Amino acid sequence: LSSLINLMGSISNDIVKHSMSVSMVSSLISQSKGWNSPAILEKMALGALLHDIGLKEYPKEFLNKQRVDYTAEDLEYYQRHAFRGVEILRTVENVPQEVVAIVAEHHENSIGQGYPRGMRDVRQHPFSKVVSLADAFCELTFKDVQNPTPRDPDEAVQYIEHTMSQPFNKE
Repeated sequence: LSSLINLMGSISNDIVKHSMSVSMVSSLISQSKGWNSPAILEKMALGALLHDIGLKEYPKEFLNKQRVDYTAEDLEYYQRHAFRGVEILRTVENVPQEVVAIVAEHHENSIGQGYPRGMRDVRQHPFSKVVSLADAFCELTFKDVQNPTPRDPDEAVQYIEHTMSQPFNKE
């Protein structure tokens, strides 16, 4: 665990705060689904904490660029962070497979229009689906370079349910 947490040392404070938030929200969603075993909650929390570990080597200038301003090359580069995260985790012994799945799949969605592999809902690990939802919620509710005007939590839930609902498994 300590070697995994040390990997977070070179990531920007904004990404660490985001990752901690996604970890907490993922754990809450898990508990609401009745997934209360300590083993599940630990893997969920750790996977969510490390979901953006692949961004640790990205230049700050790039990470501070608004995604709406990305070129096609920028977008492709950004989308590789999930694969890079898996590569990083494979250098650490005994990382649970569920954690690796979360890092690999946290930008996939139920309709197969996510990245990096365009996986549909039925092929995604259930933990990845939870972290993907928590990630979207945190991106909507926390102020950062990508979201200068965050929504309050109720607005974010409404936005996810009514505007973004299709990419997420309704359950």
